[in-house]
Amino acid sequence: RIFNPFEEPMVSLFENIFSTEPIREVSLHKFLHTSKFKAEVEKYRTCTDDKLRKKIKGRLICVTPSGSFCQRRESGLIRHTGLLCVDIDFKDNLDIDLQRSKHIIGQHCPSLYYAGLSLSGKGIFLIFRISNPKFHKQHFEALALFLKNKFGLQVDNNVKSPVSRDFLIDIFLTISYNKSEKRRKAAQTAAAL
Repeated sequence: RIFNPFEEPMVSLFENIFSTEPIREVSLHKFLHTSKFKAEVEKYRTCTDDKLRKKIKGRLICVTPSGSFCQRRESGLIRHTGLLCVDIDFKDNLDIDLQRSKHIIGQHCPSLYYAGLSLSGKGIFLIFRISNPKFHKQHFEALALFLKNKFGLQVDNNVKSPVSRDFLIDIFLTISYNKSEKRRKAAQTAAAL
């Protein structure tokens, strides 16, 4: 058996990308499936002014999918979730349909917990279960190599640390994989609210 039974991951919620101390812990599942910040995400995605986009991005709330932290640094890790987030930017994968890729990856990777669009709506982020959180960075390197060799995807190597934060995502444009039918229906219901 590769993975232990999985509890709903609790992660650190940060006020914005500059915050060094978390606000509180939140359920990763609830965070990924909220539509609370939909208007701000849409504003960011439709904005063409780079300065305004940077300002919007700097105000958005974010989480650390790999764990709970007392401070935003690796030594501040309280509890690892057993999850690892991989960011795949559009600029590094211009010839690949990333929207389609997340569906294909979901079909081939049983360890994929979640796949969604990045804040810009052009890239994707993938959250995988990993077998041993002590080897977080090694898992990242192995996944990066696998995604490159199997799917031709270039991952962003700047987010290999467990303290890397993932930005807000839009529930209406994300897809969940590899969950029970019951959880899938619950997520659809939550998204419709």
